[in-house]
Amino acid sequence: IDELLKRAMLPLDLFNKDNPCVTSKEYCRFMKAIEDIVQSKIMPIILATSENIETIFPPVFAAYCSGNARECIMRIAQYKVLAGPVLFELIENENEINICIKGQEDIELPEIIIGIEMVLLTNLIRKATKENIVPARVTVKKYFDNINYEKFLGIKAQIDEENSLVF
Repeated sequence: IDELLKRAMLPLDLFNKDNPCVTSKEYCRFMKAIEDIVQSKIMPIILATSENIETIFPPVFAAYCSGNARECIMRIAQYKVLAGPVLFELIENENEINICIKGQEDIELPEIIIGIEMVLLTNLIRKATKENIVPARVTVKKYFDNINYEKFLGIKAQIDEENSLVF
């Protein structure tokens, strides 16, 4: 933990505080430090697909209670901003929903956050529908170093100006 906090440039007593909290930039540094330190490339997938995540994370619970995948995506996009530095910008037409994953305050999100968000959302839709839903497209600003994201999603990411999932 000390190495992780040092690498993220956070106080070493952060987790000893009654209400530890970090800014959006600090959270991104913390997640990037995890990505750099942890040897297991499957760890982000395990985090994003952990059982009963909807019971500990209110935006996921609200999304999980949706009647369909579209409503699920709309709810998580609405409430996601309340629990971290990630924004989901939705672009919808009659055939698809494009979810652009962005950092608040124009923060450039590290790969681990982008990958976890893509896996989390896809897993949530799969669990809710009980179908192996595969995104129609996945785009990233920079190719994933961790191929486990693409393995989980079931589709190869393409380079684009946005980090996005299309269903």
